[in-house]
Amino acid sequence: MKKIIETERLYLREFTAADSKDLYMLDNDKDVMRYISTFDHKEITMSECERSIKRSMDYYRTHEGFGIWATILKESDDFIGWTTLKNLDNSDIIELGYRYHKKFWGNGYGTEISKALVQYGFDTLKLSSIAAVALPQNKASIRIMQKIGMEYIGIKHFYNADVAYYEITNDGGESL
Repeated sequence: MKKIIETERLYLREFTAADSKDLYMLDNDKDVMRYISTFDHKEITMSECERSIKRSMDYYRTHEGFGIWATILKESDDFIGWTTLKNLDNSDIIELGYRYHKKFWGNGYGTEISKALVQYGFDTLKLSSIAAVALPQNKASIRIMQKIGMEYIGIKHFYNADVAYYEITNDGGESL
């Protein structure tokens, strides 16, 4: 299992098959899934979670440096959710995204790891820009985008929905 980045309180690592139960719990929490445009309000099965993890593992091999990674609390090794840097909805645009268990909301984890992942995208992957999207009513997610310096571009259509589209560009300046 490969670690991607570390912050003061968190680290990102590649998913493994052993993460299926954690992903199942995350994806079956109605509060967590409330603002996911592709969520159809039916239970996600364990086998769907296992397939999702397999797709993530395949993505690591075909998209070096990118993926959907397990987000882990360093002090306890608790799985808090996932954070991603990957292609946005089958486009060439690189997307920052996240989904965390609600018991970890409000602690600044999303902002902390997103800031570090943007820096990784610019410094290591040499990206020129990174986007993020959220349903307009998802104020908490939008607040993370704003806190890490992303600019609102407008409403765009991704993941079968009209979403608030934010972007940050690599101006070659100071670190975040």
